[in-house]
Amino acid sequence: RGDAQEMRVLTNASTGSAPVPTDMERRIVTKMFQSSVLRQMAKISTIDSKRTITVEGALPTSAIVAENGPITAADPTFAAVSVNPIKFVCATTMSMEYLEDSIGTGGIGSGFDYIADRCGISLARIQDEYFTIGSGVAATQPQGIGDTTGADWATTNVARIINQGVQLAENDVISAITGDNLIDCVHAVPPQYRVGNFKILTSDAAIKHIRKIKVNTTDYVWKISETAGLSGGNPGTILGIPYMVGEYVPTTLGGTTTSAIRGNALFIAGNFDYFEIFDRKGIETMLDPYSGAANQRSTLYVHTRTDSKIMQPEAFAAIYTLNAA
Repeated sequence: RGDAQEMRVLTNASTGSAPVPTDMERRIVTKMFQSSVLRQMAKISTIDSKRTITVEGALPTSAIVAENGPITAADPTFAAVSVNPIKFVCATTMSMEYLEDSIGTGGIGSGFDYIADRCGISLARIQDEYFTIGSGVAATQPQGIGDTTGADWATTNVARIINQGVQLAENDVISAITGDNLIDCVHAVPPQYRVGNFKILTSDAAIKHIRKIKVNTTDYVWKISETAGLSGGNPGTILGIPYMVGEYVPTTLGGTTTSAIRGNALFIAGNFDYFEIFDRKGIETMLDPYSGAANQRSTLYVHTRTDSKIMQPEAFAAIYTLNAA
């Protein structure tokens, strides 16, 4: 109601110590959250329904034959990738007093805009988590680029997950990664994929270690960018390859606890045109002022539907660990 004496809060008890700013100071100091890294790297498509996408496998077989020799016919092979948009949701309830008093008319935005923005950030963060490590099992999660749930992880591409790269020794951690490991991982990706959107995805903990790796006593594997410095964008390269730091890339062994079985992917190199995000629509909102009308409360519901898939596993390689029992 514009009464500067009143301090309004959201309805949850956990927000009781966070009053809406008064007329004296109409602003909220927001936290910084990392942007969705995979959305910056992956190929993004908008779909209008569930999809089954055909992915090329092997080419027809070519051969040399003698004059009048028989020619054996062979067909190209294909695989099917099913895309099933998965629903991500976020909601919060606001009192009428909050909506009336928050940040005020003519101030910076409104309380409603603030809540909608924070819900959008929350959805982006959980999506990025599943785009990174989602299992893709039974269409209940997107398939993350670092999916290690299948028995075929780093052995075959039956489950269409990364199946090549560098295997560290049992129970090795990030500090065990060497310069040779980085080179071997990059070259595990066939050269035809090492073009265009060829990048590295790893954690900040891994970058911290990699920055200390030297080829000799003075030459570092990690090279600082001449334009970006140490902040903003991609601040350098690894072996001349751009990289992105993912908040949800694993930094520990993780994975299964079965003896000598593959663990987490700690470092991924690949052509991210072959990791695709499929959005059913953008982020949508719905305000419900009726269900809580008796208490003069309105609930903002925010949702989005999306899926992600590794389209060509051979376009990627990873440095991964082995777990002990």
